[in-house]
Amino acid sequence: MGTYVTLSIISILLSLMVIWQIRRRFSESKRYFYFSLALSAVVLWTFFAMFEMLSMEYINKIFYSKLCYIGIVSVPVLWFFFSYEYEGTEQQLKKKKFTFFWVIPIITLVLVMTNEQHGLIWTQVYPDTKVENFIVLRYERGAWFFVNVLYSYGLILIGMVRIFYVSIKMKTYTNYFVVILGVMAPLIGNGLYLGRAVHFDYVPATFSVMCVCFAWAIISGFLEKKLAIAEIIHENMEEGVLLIDEHMYISSVNPYAQKILGVAPIQEGLLASELIPFWDKLKYFFDEDADKYFEVSIGSSNSCRWYSVHLYAIHGKRQYVGWIVSMFDITDKKGYEEELEKKKLAAESANIAKTHFIANISHEIRTPLNGIIGFIDILEQTQLEEEQKNFLMEIKNASDTLMYLVNDVLDFSKMESDKMVLEKIEFDISQLIKRTVSLVQPAAKNKGIEVYSVLSKGLPAVISADLNRLKQVLNNLLGNAVKFTEKGSVQLYVEAIAQQGKNILLKFQISDTGIGISRKAQEKLFETFTQADNSTTRKYGGTGLGLAISKKIIVLMGGDIWVESELDKGSTFTFTIHVEKGHERTAEHDVSVHKEKSNKNDETKLSKRILLVEDKEANRKLAVIMLKKMGCQCDIAVDGSEGVKVCNQNKYDLIFMDCQMPVMDGYDAAGLIKKSDSLNANTPIIAMTANAIEGDREKCIAAGMDDYMCKPINKQKLKEMILKWTKVRIYSDMAGGK
Repeated sequence: MGTYVTLSIISILLSLMVIWQIRRRFSESKRYFYFSLALSAVVLWTFFAMFEMLSMEYINKIFYSKLCYIGIVSVPVLWFFFSYEYEGTEQQLKKKKFTFFWVIPIITLVLVMTNEQHGLIWTQVYPDTKVENFIVLRYERGAWFFVNVLYSYGLILIGMVRIFYVSIKMKTYTNYFVVILGVMAPLIGNGLYLGRAVHFDYVPATFSVMCVCFAWAIISGFLEKKLAIAEIIHENMEEGVLLIDEHMYISSVNPYAQKILGVAPIQEGLLASELIPFWDKLKYFFDEDADKYFEVSIGSSNSCRWYSVHLYAIHGKRQYVGWIVSMFDITDKKGYEEELEKKKLAAESANIAKTHFIANISHEIRTPLNGIIGFIDILEQTQLEEEQKNFLMEIKNASDTLMYLVNDVLDFSKMESDKMVLEKIEFDISQLIKRTVSLVQPAAKNKGIEVYSVLSKGLPAVISADLNRLKQVLNNLLGNAVKFTEKGSVQLYVEAIAQQGKNILLKFQISDTGIGISRKAQEKLFETFTQADNSTTRKYGGTGLGLAISKKIIVLMGGDIWVESELDKGSTFTFTIHVEKGHERTAEHDVSVHKEKSNKNDETKLSKRILLVEDKEANRKLAVIMLKKMGCQCDIAVDGSEGVKVCNQNKYDLIFMDCQMPVMDGYDAAGLIKKSDSLNANTPIIAMTANAIEGDREKCIAAGMDDYMCKPINKQKLKEMILKWTKVRIYSDMAGGK
């Protein structure tokens, strides 16, 4: 009895250790789950069988005998399932048909627990022999017992065949013999018991031995496979790997690392400092726990190659303590990065050159345009015949178109470099709409179409936003609507669709009855240099920049733009922007502003002495004529040096200064005038220049100028600037006599 108990306890402990090892090694892959369950069932079987033998009372022996059947009926099914795991096809076990394998075991277990009512498992139980005061019972087997035996041995036999087949197929001969040994154990134990060679049933314990043998085969195969895989990876990977122990000696170097370092196969015991060329850089990281990455170059300048080095510390509960150094060739990547850097520098240089080109071409175009547009304004005020007026109108339209083109190109340049910024000023939204509509009225009248605007009731009177940019968007969309409409009408509708505190979301809709836009064209309508089609470009003209610039402005103002259109039926452009509610103005102030605006051609004499510093003769003539018509006395200087000299001799109310001039430019001249003790150190200096690129205004202010005017200059802009800086009050009686 002592031998039996000892063997049972040893088999239970071995089985539990095997279960722990199996779950520990295969928990991540979740493999051999059914093998662990089968071994757990064997443990239960062995445990209850041992207690059956040790029990002295008849009723307890019967009770533990029944509990043994939990393991007896489970082991064959779980063993059969394990054969699928061993084969690597355990996914099939998820099919519903495999649940039917539990039908006979469950019936058997129920019949065992109720055997006293039917005797299908055993018909009679009586003492067979007595060993060391322990009684061994003999069971006369019933009909269902043999059904369960045949079923159980059938499943075990099928499982064995499957496992043998896999072992032979995989050529794991060592494991093959271990498996044979494991299979023989329960067969020998069961044979000895049935032949009455032994008094005790050693089958549970022998099943435990069988499972231990299989566990050995599984784990050793697993380890052999892992070692084989690790060796294959280590030997064939295209990444250099070195293993350094805690004493800074080389433990292992794979072939690729040998190739990188240019050495033959290395024996253990070589100092790392003697082998690694970048040791001085590497050794500083050994005391740090975190992974370290850095790049090194190895080789001469002619055959230099770059490597990404990864240092990883091995410590903690591992058996080996040291460091892994891996080296990955990044020479191609470095070359690619260098090429990208060169292209980036080339692109930046090209972008700078483009910006300079746009700035220069803008300046050169604006300079003659200043003369053209300015003299057109003056010529309009002279006595002209009707035919001459028509000719002059065509010239004016052409010059305005050219001016719009220059502005679009500048805006596009700002948009590309993300230098388009917004300003906030308060203005009357209804006045903006009226002025915008009035600008397109002449063109609409010539085509016989009607243009009108509708403002919703909830619209605030005054808003705060970028007036000029909003005007630019509306001019573009209304201008397009009129341009692409041959008959019918164009409508502008404005409403406030949301408000939270001072923040308001405005919606603008521009609808027309024009040619419409196809669905395909709508998809790319807001891209740069895009129009509906080539025929549209030929017929109506345009650069294709307007809508792209408009969308950029709208996005900067926190909104969006979209179009709904149908060919030959018209289009509706809708956009939203975020604005702030402005301060409401008094009726008296509104009247004064309106009258001031409406009398823009007023000829009130300003009587101020002004210095104009300008190198272009046409621009000088134009400015002098405009200033004299305002009643101003105008002195001339043809460059910055002459302007400084004149300022030391005469006192002026205002100085208009060009920026780009020979001898001395306007920036240096303004700085000298402001910093000197001349008569005009406190005189306002206004930049009057064709420079219109982002940052030009700031450059002028930084040089000492007080304000900035971009050419072309007209009479109204000139007058407003003089009024601003000389504080002349026109219509003072309407403003309360202040």
